[in-house]
Amino acid sequence: MSYKIFCMGNPLLDVQVRDGEALLKKYDLKANDAILADEKHQPIYEEIVKDYPVTYVAGGASQNAARGAAYVLPPKSVVYAGCVGDDDLAKQLRTANEREGLDEVYLVKKGEKTGACAVIITGHHRSLVTTLRAAEKFEASHLSSPTVAPLVEGAKVFYVEGFFLTHGVESVLTLSKHASEKNKTFVLNLSAPFILTYFHPQLEQVLPYTDIIIGNESEAQEYAKAILKSDTTDIAEIAKGIAKYRKANARPRVVVITQGPQSTVVVDGANPNVAKVYPVTPIVNELIVDTNGAGDAFAGGFLGAYVDGKSIEESVEVGHKMGAIGILCIFTRMYHITSSPQHVALNNVDISLAQVFSTDELEECLRQPNGHVGPVALAGVHLPSIAFIMPYQLFCMGDPLLDVQVRDGEALLTKYHLSANNAIRAEDQHQPIYEEIATRYRATYVAGGGAQNAARGAAYVLPPKSVVFTGCVGDDDLAAQLRAANQREGLDEVYFVKKGERRVLVLSLVTTLRAAGKFEASHLSSPTVAPLVEGAKVYYVEGFFLTHGVESALALSKHASEYNKTFVLNLSAPFILAHYHPQLEQVLPYTDIILGNDSEAHAYAKAILKSDTTDIVEIAKGIVKYRKANARPRVVVITQGSQSTIVVDGANPDVAKVYPVTPIASELIVDTNGAGDAFAGGFLGAYVDGRGLEESVEVGHKMGAMCVQLVGPQYRWPKVKVL
Repeated sequence: MSYKIFCMGNPLLDVQVRDGEALLKKYDLKANDAILADEKHQPIYEEIVKDYPVTYVAGGASQNAARGAAYVLPPKSVVYAGCVGDDDLAKQLRTANEREGLDEVYLVKKGEKTGACAVIITGHHRSLVTTLRAAEKFEASHLSSPTVAPLVEGAKVFYVEGFFLTHGVESVLTLSKHASEKNKTFVLNLSAPFILTYFHPQLEQVLPYTDIIIGNESEAQEYAKAILKSDTTDIAEIAKGIAKYRKANARPRVVVITQGPQSTVVVDGANPNVAKVYPVTPIVNELIVDTNGAGDAFAGGFLGAYVDGKSIEESVEVGHKMGAIGILCIFTRMYHITSSPQHVALNNVDISLAQVFSTDELEECLRQPNGHVGPVALAGVHLPSIAFIMPYQLFCMGDPLLDVQVRDGEALLTKYHLSANNAIRAEDQHQPIYEEIATRYRATYVAGGGAQNAARGAAYVLPPKSVVFTGCVGDDDLAAQLRAANQREGLDEVYFVKKGERRVLVLSLVTTLRAAGKFEASHLSSPTVAPLVEGAKVYYVEGFFLTHGVESALALSKHASEYNKTFVLNLSAPFILAHYHPQLEQVLPYTDIILGNDSEAHAYAKAILKSDTTDIVEIAKGIVKYRKANARPRVVVITQGSQSTIVVDGANPDVAKVYPVTPIASELIVDTNGAGDAFAGGFLGAYVDGRGLEESVEVGHKMGAMCVQLVGPQYRWPKVKVL
């Protein structure tokens, strides 16, 4: 197999933190800079993971650009080489590349750690502090290995980051000389001012074989000082000087210098005394989410278009658009562009994207609901797909059910040996109940399922595009009804559809799961769902899901634990504690918030605490003290119907707080089904919105009160009454 582009660089895992002013001061860092970590910087990696909310992003300048180019080009067009350790970080990088369509041929150094980069974001600036670790152990012999040599021979364009010159000049010379001899194109990115300051001798070895140089204004000005021996800050003059630097072959050199929101300057060595200027469409400050990686996004777009045969002018335009999209999101997930949720309207044009794309391009993009869109062309470059996937704050998972509700069902309780206020899984003896209620009772059909109900409640509290739900459905009309109900209530879903399966049914909480029990953990790592999992900050799973989906629950809970996010579990029903406590105990160590009611708490005491106590406060304290896989304290919230709600915060595990419930006159109560889910939805919505525990419980109480006054769970009151 031959790839069009062969990229080489330092594969890193970016560890991003926001509001890092204190870190800049403590470690003597500049707000918009890139450096290699010295000894004094080494504690920063442990400190940010311990003391800051962090976002982990697959990174490394050349790898970012490679993924950008892979996004623009057809599959199997781009391959990337670099050195990693034999650790979990390398696995994460591989997984990210696989999802994004980038093939890699890593050199793996056993016993070494994969490189990392602390990304300190302050406002719209980012400071990069890199510890290379395994990345600097790359060996030039890897390029002539049986696996890699044919890829080098087959490639037409080579791209290398300037960072690689700090340790790998021999490898860079191997590729650049090969390109020069074989009439191929070698592209070098200057990468950072310190490369010009401290590694200009290495750069000057490679420059004669370099056909395209990409850099920004800071790097260009440092080039002038280090190599041109000039104090000029005139970017056009510097670009001309770079273009005229001696060349080992007759092909003219092209120099591309970006200037952030200012125009990009291009000098073509075929006419080295003329600088062309390409304006950048400005983006207003309040729409900018993250400038980290914008230069890599530009480089990826430029490379992809250039390899696709586009002119320099067209390639710059594609680079501009890719860079603009990048700063509207936390960049580097180029297989899906993650748009800022504050600026996305349902069935409308994203106002931030309207500044980047023409009306025709937007109309082509925004074809389908939920932000998923079809093929789009940028400046004539056809992208296989572009999806503006919302970074939902809350990701919910559970069994999507269709509730079949009947009233005055005392005879059914007696006939099928059911308790009046309980939830069970249907056994063989219960199967006739569904046909019986359909033929003998007036039934009401309501979209349900514990987690889905709570997700709709949270969606009611939060702004649009804040909550997404996943679960398994059949390919039938009942699934279509659930989708329609969710759409009406502002809840997005990413169902896993099992063809030929029937939807799930619930009767007064006698559940037959059908398709819902066929959910597969692989759905969470699918191209559609994986970005949503990565983007979410809070995860919510119902205990019912543990009856069949513990692998999926563990995947989410471990992800949350590892990435300093919040995992919330609802105990759901006493039978979960009685019969599925082994599964529950697998998930509990990764669980940050547990929601339940008094009956479930009693069952927990028996099954896990091995106690007959009925003291809710003591049980809540016992739950909060259950072993934890991370250092974050667990919070336990136990409702008691119309009685007070008990909350124990693991930060003070021997103290229980009691929150009274405003009583509702019995004649106003219509239906208590789903009241617990309504409470959970209100609590989750307020918690995700940044409210404290007390406010979140209060909102949960109000949502529960609304629910019991409707055939529920439904949310129809004006939000002002709840919030």
